[in-house]
Amino acid sequence: MDMTEILRSAGRAESFVHTSNYYYENHICKKNGHNIKVRLDYTLLYDVTEEIIRFGMCEDCNTCFYHRDFKTAGL
Repeated sequence: MDMTEILRSAGRAESFVHTSNYYYENHICKKNGHNIKVRLDYTLLYDVTEEIIRFGMCEDCNTCFYHRDFKTAGL
């Protein structure tokens, strides 16, 4: 199962957006029009492939932003 499928099945997110940013995403909210800094504070780690997904969510429009990465040997 792809890790984004786990995200899709676990939450209330209405849409998913892949981002190249690692810590936060500047987002213009569709619902209220404000520029919001969405922090990617949460992580999922798949131990077999050491793939990491960092994600965060806009609380107003329920858009989930995520970044794919891999665990480094030092972590």
